[in-house]
Amino acid sequence: MESRSRRLSFLSRHKDLLSPQKQAVARWLLEEWAPFGQSIPRQLRRRVWELFPYDLTDSSAGERVLRDLVLELLSHHKLQIADRTRAKSSGGSRRGRRLTIGWSGRER
Repeated sequence: MESRSRRLSFLSRHKDLLSPQKQAVARWLLEEWAPFGQSIPRQLRRRVWELFPYDLTDSSAGERVLRDLVLELLSHHKLQIADRTRAKSSGGSRRGRRLTIGWSGRER
């Protein structure tokens, strides 16, 4: 599924913006669930059960958690993600930019 791979790629790029508990879930999604389809470990379920309002033992829990984490990133960290995307597309460096205020560029 292409959208699943795109969501996983998006999550891997921006998981550092999540809370530490949700970062642990994101790591599980990227390292265990995506390649092997493993269910969420009991220890992790016990730590994060209050963050997700559904049964984490369900077979569709991985998809739901992935969707929720991506939606959280997009809704709460939209500006940081946009800045990262802009910096990446412009070469990754903001150094060397100058802001000239009050000069129109015309010679008098």
